[in-house]
Amino acid sequence: MNYKDCLGFLFASGWESRTHGLHIFANLPAKYM
Repeated sequence: MNYKDCLGFLFASGWESRTHGLHIFANLPAKYM
């Protein structure tokens, strides 16, 4: 694995968790109202 693959993997996993967090955050009002 070269450094570009590693960076791409880190970026992809970071983006994945970030959008997942936003998704959860967006669903909070619907759950608690």
